[in-house]
Amino acid sequence: MNDLVKAWLSIDGEIFFRSIGITGPIRVLDLGAGSGHYTIPAARVVGEHGHVYAMDKNPGSLEDIAKSARNMGLDNISTIRAQGEPRIDLEDNFVDVVLTYDMLHYMEKDERRLLYQEIKRVLRPSGLLSVYPKHSKHDEPLWHLSSMDLDDMIEEVEASGLVLDSRYSLTLIHDYYYNRGHVINFRKQNS
Repeated sequence: MNDLVKAWLSIDGEIFFRSIGITGPIRVLDLGAGSGHYTIPAARVVGEHGHVYAMDKNPGSLEDIAKSARNMGLDNISTIRAQGEPRIDLEDNFVDVVLTYDMLHYMEKDERRLLYQEIKRVLRPSGLLSVYPKHSKHDEPLWHLSSMDLDDMIEEVEASGLVLDSRYSLTLIHDYYYNRGHVINFRKQNS
């Protein structure tokens, strides 16, 4: 593990989450959790009375997250294996926050539309969807987001019925280095 990742997992990731309003004993779902660079600091921020669900389709990544959590003394992380479709294996109105960080570029528009509906289903009333749309038009364009800018992403998510809450331009981690990026937060409307 390089020094930047260590700094992110031990200090900077917590600062990042607090700066975008994610704190307290809440339930967080980290979709496309990968190596856990957001799962671990989220678990620290929500504390022993909160919980983080790390969801990924790669069983090796989930094993690595579970091992890291054990090594760091974090017992508030559960892993969920994604089955390759936009389906979240959690009950309705279950989590307070859903993270989709650096993962939407893997999905085609129709898949993303279905995913947003699943996110709405699992979010509690007034719950938060936090999006880091890495690989969009102005941020290392790649695959399915390469022609979309931030306003396009906002429009796409809002078309699902979620409402823009806040947007940030800040430093966060991407793979194994720090990166200046945009995070956009959306709220589920009370039903």
